[in-house]
Amino acid sequence: MNGASHFDLYDNPKYEDKAVQKLTTFLKYYLNSINIIKQNPL
Repeated sequence: MNGASHFDLYDNPKYEDKAVQKLTTFLKYYLNSINIIKQNPL
């Protein structure tokens, strides 16, 4: 995220919500992709 340091993502309320939101979106997509692959193996 622009303007954020590594520590800002953990310790700065300005960035924490954005970081959690982005991580949640990524994990939902990634875990859903794994689920689809398990349900429909090649």
